[in-house]
Amino acid sequence: MKQKKSSNGISGGSSQAPAKSTRRRWSVQEKLRVLRLADACERGSSDLGSLLRREGIYHSQISLWRKQRDQGLLGGDGIKRGRKPTTPSMADHRALEKENRRLKAQLEEARLCLELQKKASEILGIRLSPLPDALKDL
Repeated sequence: MKQKKSSNGISGGSSQAPAKSTRRRWSVQEKLRVLRLADACERGSSDLGSLLRREGIYHSQISLWRKQRDQGLLGGDGIKRGRKPTTPSMADHRALEKENRRLKAQLEEARLCLELQKKASEILGIRLSPLPDALKDL
């Protein structure tokens, strides 16, 4: 049996795109509820399998949630994701580091200019005045 071509030239049954499935997000209360039910299942019985099918999860998910529960990460105050909030002192520190890098680059540029002036004066035979003691260490 041949399929009809639609007006847009695509053959097939439905003209609508399939709906995109979204990932299920489990709240802490839901995880703890499922863990209580899983812990209540007798070992070796098919109760755990039917629970997993009913909830639509795999055994590995139960294992992960048990580890999180045992480590205290399911208490609601677990590891927070995302960027850490910046404190004013951290912002000041970053600004000072940025200024320090800028000043170092400026100093290096000034050193290169002085070196170039020295070489040019030697080539041209111009005698430079000696530097004061305070500037010799730079």
